[in-house]
Amino acid sequence: MLDKIDADTASLPSGTKVILVFLGDYIDRGMQSRQVIELLMGERLQGYQTVFLMGNHEEALLRFRDEASFGAEWARFGGTETLFSYGLRPPIGRAAHSSRAWQPVWQQFRETFPASHLEFYQSMKHYITIGDYFFVHAGLRPDVPIENQTVKDMLWIRDEFLNDEAIFPHLIVHGHSTSHQPFLDNRRMGLDTSAFSSGILTAGKFSGTDIEIIST
Repeated sequence: MLDKIDADTASLPSGTKVILVFLGDYIDRGMQSRQVIELLMGERLQGYQTVFLMGNHEEALLRFRDEASFGAEWARFGGTETLFSYGLRPPIGRAAHSSRAWQPVWQQFRETFPASHLEFYQSMKHYITIGDYFFVHAGLRPDVPIENQTVKDMLWIRDEFLNDEAIFPHLIVHGHSTSHQPFLDNRRMGLDTSAFSSGILTAGKFSGTDIEIIST
């Protein structure tokens, strides 16, 4: 995907401002979660202005850092794979459901988790507005002003946002809720095409009112 973005931006007029907005959920869906974070933090993206939004999976990692007992819940949606990628051995099988079994892993995680990674996770934004577009991980609660939106909804909302017909002041660009192909109507654009299972990672290219799709 980054190679395709490089090729596309190389064809833009000189002086065009390029901003890469990442919509969250960088971890939990594979054994290379740590490597994904290191890629995002590393030199590969230094030529771009970047914005990293937090997804519910990143929030889960930060919650586990504060609450050992949350490990049993996090394991249900990918926390085990992420911890393996950081060199830890979380409980599996029946033990994974025991809060007590997570205590030593939590302690080791607190002691060995790289400070630079923690800073990166904590620096992630919950949303950003650029022009006519509002970028957020999961979505917004309909009929609620932006100043009253909750972080929980921005990271976790699903059906209440997807199934409503309320129009927002901006086009909402989001991930979180998967679909076989990108979704676009007059209120939202969903870009999560289940890369962890489909192998198809999707990006949107926004230039004024023009939108193009770039896929792997």
